Amino acid sequence: MLQRLKLSTRILLLGVIIVVGFSLVFLWLYPKIKGNMYDAKYLKTRHLVEAAWGVLGYYETQVNSNALSLDDAQQKAKATIKNMRYEQEEYFWINDMEPRMIMHTIKPEMDGTDLSNNADPNGKRLFVEMVEICKRKGAGFVDYYWPRPGEPQPVPKISYVKLHPAWGWIVGSGIYIDNVGKEVAEIFSIIFGVVGFMTAFGLFLSYTMARSIARPIDNIVTTLNEGADQVASASEQMSAQAEQIKVVAAELVAVVGGKRKNGYMRHNGTGRERGKDGITTLTNTQSTLPPPKVAKFGKKEEKPNQVIPMDETEFKDF
Repeated sequence: MLQRLKLSTRILLLGVIIVVGFSLVFLWLYPKIKGNMYDAKYLKTRHLVEAAWGVLGYYETQVNSNALSLDDAQQKAKATIKNMRYEQEEYFWINDMEPRMIMHTIKPEMDGTDLSNNADPNGKRLFVEMVEICKRKGAGFVDYYWPRPGEPQPVPKISYVKLHPAWGWIVGSGIYIDNVGKEVAEIFSIIFGVVGFMTAFGLFLSYTMARSIARPIDNIVTTLNEGADQVASASEQMSAQAEQIKVVAAELVAVVGGKRKNGYMRHNGTGRERGKDGITTLTNTQSTLPPPKVAKFGKKEEKPNQVIPMDETEFKDF
């Protein structure tokens, strides 16, 4: 099948196959890269929560060393965590195992309220589930809907929570899924743009190289084909001329051979005769010259013109 295609088409097809193969590999990697980016965000959130959890651990040691009272240590721990922010809008909160809000950074009106019936638009009691996860595992992720700071509309969010057993506090923080989606979309839009440019450039380069390589070769092949046609035509003409020469030569040989066999030379004192065609011919006819004159004083015996047969040796001299 490929043998029917032009050389330029084959080269261009090779470029297209490479580009398509690269694109398919990229599409296969896309969900893996996207999943890894989400995992990286989850891991980052977990590390930040563990850092905030470490604040509770520090003030616990202050209480255990009698440097601070439990109430003072807890107040200082809440104030410290309340002032901890990351990525501008991300924050931490603290609730207990009832569940009851201990401290919320962007919604202080929730402090001290019961969270048992607090649910997202899908009816999920998120704080109750946080308590259940901490009871079972001590820490874990919980997904739910929660409004952004300053916005009433809830959006998808996933949070990591970790229990501080000594005080019975759960410290947590989360990331908005749509933020991660936007970051992933921005990164992949750049990647797709680069891939699209490389694809277009690769196809253009393949097309240019195909033409630059195939055009001289096509010209050479065309010239060779034309030369071959000319040689074949000349060969046919030479063959025809050779056949004509053979025929003429055969006819000449036949004519000359026949005259040698039957020819005679007329000998009349003047030598041999040539015909109108310039070829010496033999004849057995009588001479047309006038008879010799007879002297007055007597008759002289007249001898008729003699016709002397001529052999092939004498004929060759002419």
